[in-house]
Amino acid sequence: MKGEIKNNKKYNNDSRQRRPTRLPRLVPINRDGGQVSNGVGVKVSEIFESIQGESTYAGLPCVFIRLSGCNLRCSYCDTRYVFEEGKEMSIDEILSRLKGKGQKLVEITGGEPLLQEGVYKLTRELLDKDFEVLIETNGSIDIGKLDEKVIRIVDLLF
Repeated sequence: MKGEIKNNKKYNNDSRQRRPTRLPRLVPINRDGGQVSNGVGVKVSEIFESIQGESTYAGLPCVFIRLSGCNLRCSYCDTRYVFEEGKEMSIDEILSRLKGKGQKLVEITGGEPLLQEGVYKLTRELLDKDFEVLIETNGSIDIGKLDEKVIRIVDLLF
């Protein structure tokens, strides 16, 4: 029987077998292995300072929060290490790391940051703390759940 490959899984041509690939829900944990106190977190690949290189914010100093995970495998990807690697962090931990950076411009990127449900709470918390928040997404996930104050940088895939 012939089949097709989608999302690295083989399907028979029987439409009853076609189910969307669901990524596992990321459960935030603390250092002791238990859930974080506020119950919300994200898997972070890295947090670093650099100069914004894209969008109308190019040239400005920025703190980048690179989240783990991606639903695409683009041939030109320069951050393949975020597909799996990362550390679960609570929003409080992330905010604490940002305090010492002295920057008010923050970009959340990935991988694909919108894969993680905790990103919506993270963006709201950052906005509440007077950060200017940008999010860079590959465009495959609805951006409608983001607060309207979040600046969206959407990569267009052709």
